[in-house]
Amino acid sequence: MTIREIADRTMLSPSFISRVLSGDRLPTWDLTCSLAVLFGADPAELRVLFEAAHGMTVHGRQPVAVSIEQLHAAVRGLHRAAKSPSPERIEQYSRKAVTALQARRVLSGIDVPEWEVLAALVCALGGRPHDFKPLWEAVHYTFLMCDDPRLPEGTAHIAVPEEEP
Repeated sequence: MTIREIADRTMLSPSFISRVLSGDRLPTWDLTCSLAVLFGADPAELRVLFEAAHGMTVHGRQPVAVSIEQLHAAVRGLHRAAKSPSPERIEQYSRKAVTALQARRVLSGIDVPEWEVLAALVCALGGRPHDFKPLWEAVHYTFLMCDDPRLPEGTAHIAVPEEEP
């Protein structure tokens, strides 16, 4: 699609569209959504990148399912922005810090990896890990604050040493 065609479909000038696509101008959220739909993408996948570009911070605590979906959508958006490299290519770009299987499972929305793996994946896709850390922390915060259903009520993960007589 040419810049002129994009401009016609968005009812904006070709020069403005050119500046947005080159990164010289930041689009509004409405324009970001319009461009995402125009190019067959899900706007939610671009939300974190949009907010980071505009200096916005992540919102307060949300349900874990929402946090997980936001993290996965952000990674998929970054993947799309990186021209959708294959999981095997991601493994190469990360110098095997991320395996092809790990990349495939994260991009498919199956796994939330440890921070080191996610940071390496973000770097391999040309992103900035500090833009993704709040999303990763939001997912893990919920798990840190949960009671472990496998433990009997009133017990903890940390063994308390018994007092010696």
